Amino acid sequence: MVINYTFKLMQTCIKLEYAFVIFWAHELNYDNIQLIDPHQKKHDVGIHKSPNGDLILQKEVLEMAEYFNVKENKITHMRYVDTNTFLFRLFSSEGIEINYAPQVVNVSNHDTHLGDYDPADFYYSMAKCLFENDTKSSSLYLESEFAAKALVKKRTRYILVNAESDCWPCTIRRSRRRNKECYLSYGWKEFYKQNKLKKGTIIRLGVDKELSNFIYVMEIKV
Repeated sequence: MVINYTFKLMQTCIKLEYAFVIFWAHELNYDNIQLIDPHQKKHDVGIHKSPNGDLILQKEVLEMAEYFNVKENKITHMRYVDTNTFLFRLFSSEGIEINYAPQVVNVSNHDTHLGDYDPADFYYSMAKCLFENDTKSSSLYLESEFAAKALVKKRTRYILVNAESDCWPCTIRRSRRRNKECYLSYGWKEFYKQNKLKKGTIIRLGVDKELSNFIYVMEIKV
């Protein structure tokens, strides 16, 4: 579910759209909502329910505006990706995204842009050379050791993150015959197409220690 909202100067609240409230309000914990920016920084906010039934993100919203130094009206693009979790991005009224000033870090002795992320914070990571079938199929096989050490047991919904901190919702499908074997399924096809991954590309996948539903996928230049 995607929500677009005008984030105004000195804004103290964000009203959730009616369509979102109808379909998703039942699973929200009003006191434990997280907005995650493109650098994966978590902003904890709370929901207030108005007398007419509107759901309004209110707690800490003004502090978030100050954190991003909002000096003029911004458009907030919010995507509901998991229980109580939204990814969000900020744009000008002309549709230009604000500059999040990514930094450069080192991965396996190769420079790549990963925002503020340090691969040393991975639970576990694996390198994989993509075969032709990997860039044509709707799923990607993950080795059993990665599944056992990096993924949360019984969790099926994750978020794929590329080097520019763009995000794609995805799901994990586990093998019925071998519990430790699993695949990236829904979301993988869209990810490799939009990131133009091809046969022979070497990628590294890693799961964030602080945000265990985020799987980082980074191309390794050789």
